[in-house]
Amino acid sequence: MKIQSIAVRLVALFATLNPGQRARLFRGTVVNVLSQCVTAVLALVSLPILLAMWGTAQFGLWILISAFPAYLAMSDLGFGWAAAAKIAHAIGRGDVAVARRVHQTLLALNACCVAVFALLAVCIVMLGGGVLLPNNGEGELLGLKTALLLLCWTALVSLSMSSLTTAWRASGAYASTVVFNDAIRISEASLVMIVALKGGGILAAAACTFATRATGLGILLLLTPKVASWVRLSFRGFSLEEVRLLWRPALGALMLPLAFALNVQGMAIVVGLYLGVVPLAAFSAVRTVTRLVIQVMGVVSNAIVPEIGRAIGSSEQASTKVIALGAMAISGALGATFVIGSAIFGPWVVKIYTHQMVAASTLIMSVYAAAAVLQGIWNTGSNVLLGANRQSDVAYWIAGMSAVGIAAVYALRDRLSLETVGLVMCLTEIAILGVVLRTLSRFLTKASRA
Repeated sequence: MKIQSIAVRLVALFATLNPGQRARLFRGTVVNVLSQCVTAVLALVSLPILLAMWGTAQFGLWILISAFPAYLAMSDLGFGWAAAAKIAHAIGRGDVAVARRVHQTLLALNACCVAVFALLAVCIVMLGGGVLLPNNGEGELLGLKTALLLLCWTALVSLSMSSLTTAWRASGAYASTVVFNDAIRISEASLVMIVALKGGGILAAAACTFATRATGLGILLLLTPKVASWVRLSFRGFSLEEVRLLWRPALGALMLPLAFALNVQGMAIVVGLYLGVVPLAAFSAVRTVTRLVIQVMGVVSNAIVPEIGRAIGSSEQASTKVIALGAMAISGALGATFVIGSAIFGPWVVKIYTHQMVAASTLIMSVYAAAAVLQGIWNTGSNVLLGANRQSDVAYWIAGMSAVGIAAVYALRDRLSLETVGLVMCLTEIAILGVVLRTLSRFLTKASRA
């Protein structure tokens, strides 16, 4: 009865939203589900093809040089997310002039960041790439350097694309943004697989990746003024005052991916250093399986960000509260189900996933699943604050507590086990969740009084 009661209340809350909000949230959730399916299918199809055609060593090199450019996604210093929220607020209240000024400021900042980091990439890769990459001959090293440089530029092109899709999301076209990005990903992965099947190597694959993203950017430049009629693709509206106003929320937005990097890569590094590579393999396998719930929760939590911004901009405080509480309730329900499922089926799933090379106990699966669920719930709450451009209220706490969690594992290095690591992760996520829930409660209370 309690579960039915919660479901009925969620449906009733959803019904209080206006038809446009319901339609956009529904479309956003559906395309996010499809996007997760695309990710899974691409991974399942591409992995065996690339391994078969390139071999383990060359495939490992591809993974290695593909990992470095991922950090360039943060090279806009968080201004993209901060500007996206402010633009959504402006569009929500019908203030096209402010939306255009903020967007043109974002375009100018983005262009500067891309130009600077593109030149830095040339210097770092060409001069220092030999330190990062295996040297099996001058010709092969030059090819790997060129491939790495192309992938760095690909990441920067993606950054430019995000400055355009910001306008799509603010204009209610979040679902179209996800579909467009998935189309680019499918095209990119397909070309890489074709290159491998035709006997091409890493350099050719990197060139195809860059060409695909560059083509996508060109298409976006043509489509954006049609999707968002208020957009003017120029820098004339650039405002130093807007930069000053966006600086604090931008740093807050930057802290969130940094916190995730600390949480994921940082913990893995400590485990590998002090427990060894064999326990690290088990840690990675268990964490990969249990963190699937965060992807599932993201189906809902990512879709609400632009809608929160539009609701705040149009002073629909009731809608803001409904969307926030509904998303948190759905995340909690999904999380509770996942923890129970992980305790029952988790050890079996890990055995299948690792071809019986890793065994995980029910206790380990339960603890790691609980940590992932707690993170998924606070991530939903932080997305509400992100949509309100209030992420700086919690971002520094999240990053700081993530660092404290790693420090705690390091302090326990002499008595370390996978169970201990899982317990520390749970305690860290509980502390972060407490901060996010307190901040979210204050925000919603203040919004309801406005």
